[in-house]
Amino acid sequence: MKTWLLAVVCLVLGIVCGISAAAWRAGVPTSSDPLEAMAAVRQAHQSATERPRFGVDAESFDFGRVSGLDQPQHSFQVTNTGTLPLRVQLNTAEMATCKCQVNSVPNDPIEPGATAEVTIGLRSPGQPGRFRHVVPLLTNDPDRPRVELALTGDYVLPLQVQPEMLALARIVPDASQAYQVMVFSDDPTVEVTKIELLDEETAKFFDVTSAPCPPQKLDPRMRSGVVLDVKIKPGIPSGPFRQTLRVTTTAGGGKPVEIPVAGEAVGDIVVSSRYWINAYEAVTLGRVQQEKGAEADLDLIVRGERHNRVKVRYLRSEPSYLKVELGEPIENAAKTAVRWPGKLSIAPGSPLEAYLGTEGSKAAEIILETDHPDFKEIRVKVTFYIAK
Repeated sequence: MKTWLLAVVCLVLGIVCGISAAAWRAGVPTSSDPLEAMAAVRQAHQSATERPRFGVDAESFDFGRVSGLDQPQHSFQVTNTGTLPLRVQLNTAEMATCKCQVNSVPNDPIEPGATAEVTIGLRSPGQPGRFRHVVPLLTNDPDRPRVELALTGDYVLPLQVQPEMLALARIVPDASQAYQVMVFSDDPTVEVTKIELLDEETAKFFDVTSAPCPPQKLDPRMRSGVVLDVKIKPGIPSGPFRQTLRVTTTAGGGKPVEIPVAGEAVGDIVVSSRYWINAYEAVTLGRVQQEKGAEADLDLIVRGERHNRVKVRYLRSEPSYLKVELGEPIENAAKTAVRWPGKLSIAPGSPLEAYLGTEGSKAAEIILETDHPDFKEIRVKVTFYIAK
């Protein structure tokens, strides 16, 4: 009988200790009353299972092909699969570098079993090519306090020019020469509506036409294109030249694209000076003191079959106080070329002016006249500024 009673007492003590241990592991206050301890354990278990849970139909979305003029958006479907209200908000601290725009985030908590939308649009895909932009969200789901939603795709420019600049290096002035520029578009079709030559001095030596791009020449990343045939006519003046093609098409919202053209016409007559700088394509005098003025050498080298029969004379300058004096021609020993020695000068007391050859300050210019059939005029750019 005593043995049986002792066993019952041990069993009750074991149950009480087990309940107390469970309550301790659950993080609830322990109690000497077994019923209170069991109620506390049940409450702790219920608190652990009742919680919000973040669910989404997909954590990334691919737009595919995105043109520079498109502003696509996508709505992610966020569902609360938990038992308590789910709160979702934008992590603004991490949004500074994202090239996207969050159009909507639920302001109110998402009730259990309910679904709400998080809508994100592209603000700017960035550089052409593959992109991936991430939007960080904060939630009250203890398992997912931070969630990333991603937008991906391929960004293509509305218009793409190849080459972006037409660099012609040295060309023969007395012969016709042809070049091509490709203009590709993301539109299904593209047409040229206007072609302009912005440099009036050399415009008469250019002829630009357009035609649809053949399929075999089309950039595989683009949908359509046109070919610009750029022809330079004979007679372009010897020396460096620049031109800009402004092309307007039906693509890109009608916004024109500008294509720089640069080169040098080299033929029987060449300008030579110790102050010539190729990068500036000009005789560069720099700072000129007003009270002293300036002088520089400026020679013309004439080659070819007519080298000893060509006559050269100074025609005019802009500004007028920029002068050139030409000496008598000197033939080389091999009798293959003639040098016309010249001296460029700026008189003392000339106005305080600047001719820098920049966008806001044009270069000065000297115009020489010849009786060569292919080089009627020789234009020489000069850069300087006059200071006290």
